[in-house]
Amino acid sequence: MRRFRNASEILPAELYKQVRQHVTGCYLWIPLHTPEEKQQRNAYIVHLYEDQGLSTREISKRVYLSSRRIRQILAEWRFREPEG
Repeated sequence: MRRFRNASEILPAELYKQVRQHVTGCYLWIPLHTPEEKQQRNAYIVHLYEDQGLSTREISKRVYLSSRRIRQILAEWRFREPEG
């Protein structure tokens, strides 16, 4: 599967025209998940690690991320600002 596609081949003509009014001549990245979805996923990862006692390797297999990325998420979670 190609990672990059020509927007004119995918988007409806009117939407393509609207996008071109804002972005021309560069790559446009469309994230797979919203920030809220990432936050929920990360909370699930922390739950699996802290409450379930799973290893980073086991978690990586469940959520389809590398063990390295799991360790990064856990480190970010530990150093985030306390809520409230």
